[in-house]
Amino acid sequence: MRWADVVALRQSTREFTAEMPARDAIGRIVRAGRMAPISMHRNASYTIAVVTEADTIDAWRAEFCAKVKDTDPFYGAPLLFVVAGAAEIEPEMRAADAACIVDHMLLAATAEGLGSVFICGAVRLLGAQADYIGRLALPAGTVPIAAAAVGHAATALLPREVSEIGTNWPDA
Repeated sequence: MRWADVVALRQSTREFTAEMPARDAIGRIVRAGRMAPISMHRNASYTIAVVTEADTIDAWRAEFCAKVKDTDPFYGAPLLFVVAGAAEIEPEMRAADAACIVDHMLLAATAEGLGSVFICGAVRLLGAQADYIGRLALPAGTVPIAAAAVGHAATALLPREVSEIGTNWPDA
């Protein structure tokens, strides 16, 4: 898929089928996340946890519904990628680095023909002591920062229009 097509098709998917993406596609998405720019070259301070186990996703969803809001924060996606980072890195830098990692994975998912959505609230609102974290087998000293929900979109991805983000460049 051409880069312009990937960017135009990338959008927040909020309805997924139950079908799990192919294992090789998952590998390519993880690899894209591992290629993201990281501040001060602290790449080894971050981990991408791949969550394919329905019971782990269901437990996380149930915790979110019980503690925050009675809604599915993952929109039925069968696959989650959780970005965790070393607790000693400044929170603002962890957030920026995680956003780069997740964005790379969202774009890679689109290139695979998959739907995706950036997940922040289900991580941030539950906090660093949430019950679901123990199921992720994260390295000691790391905390979840953000996630991506990925899967086959229930409806076809269609190209988006350019957003209202302002610019001073006339040819954009």
